[in-house]
Amino acid sequence: MISMKPPTRTTDVRVIAVAVVLGALIFAADLYLPQGVAVPMAYVGPVLISLWFPHRMFTLGAAAIGSLLTLVGFPFSAPGAPLWIVVTNRSLAVAVIWMTTVLVLLHSQAREDINTLRGWIAMCASCKKIRDDQGFWQGLEQYVEQHSQVLFTHSLCPSCTQKWYPEIYPQLVERHPDLYADHE
Repeated sequence: MISMKPPTRTTDVRVIAVAVVLGALIFAADLYLPQGVAVPMAYVGPVLISLWFPHRMFTLGAAAIGSLLTLVGFPFSAPGAPLWIVVTNRSLAVAVIWMTTVLVLLHSQAREDINTLRGWIAMCASCKKIRDDQGFWQGLEQYVEQHSQVLFTHSLCPSCTQKWYPEIYPQLVERHPDLYADHE
């Protein structure tokens, strides 16, 4: 499993070094092997390595450099396959690199969203308002809607329906027994 700890400066340098060495090895293999071999598909490796970085620029940079090296390697690779195979494989390699990039970016966004909803939230013990990062107090529903993709709708649970509307509660149980089954 990939560790999602915040990277340190030393970790950043090491991971970048691994990505650069991996990219150089892929490029060398691309130049050495015949053109028809789909070596540039391996440029997804540095894109996946970017999962260790909080910034999207590393992911986009790795994808752009992998795509560029895929195109640059084309005229310098050893000849071997018919041109249509070479062009198809290189086109597929670029497509796979960018599809992987999109998935990594979506994963990073999901990770940011999850981290936003983790941790301590200051809530008033009486009225249940939430104190935001700027120190302002707002309702729970408003806070959650601003910090997630959740929208609230309001209803009454069976206990509150029975407490606040005792005259219609029996009719509701009769009409919707599946909604009130656990309450009785």
